[in-house]
Amino acid sequence: MEQVKQLEKAVQICELEKKKGADEMLVAFQNEKAALEACLREELLACQICMRNARNTVIMPCLHAQFCEECLEANKARNDRKCPTCRGPIRGMLPYIA
Repeated sequence: MEQVKQLEKAVQICELEKKKGADEMLVAFQNEKAALEACLREELLACQICMRNARNTVIMPCLHAQFCEECLEANKARNDRKCPTCRGPIRGMLPYIA
């Protein structure tokens, strides 16, 4: 009978350790998921030319908005008045906040 109690206690300890391990894995997964979401959010908001500045300018008339003003001004300074996405003419640029 004593051996049965010892085995039951060992099973309980194993179950607690299993739950603790599962909880730790869940926390690690949630942390990794949050980090990946933050990275993806930054990437989605970053200028597609320099990848460091935030997107902040809408190109007219095509309405593409994947770029920062700094990169579009540099593009304009090279006498390239075409949208980097569709190569349509840039007739103007409007600021926006993503």
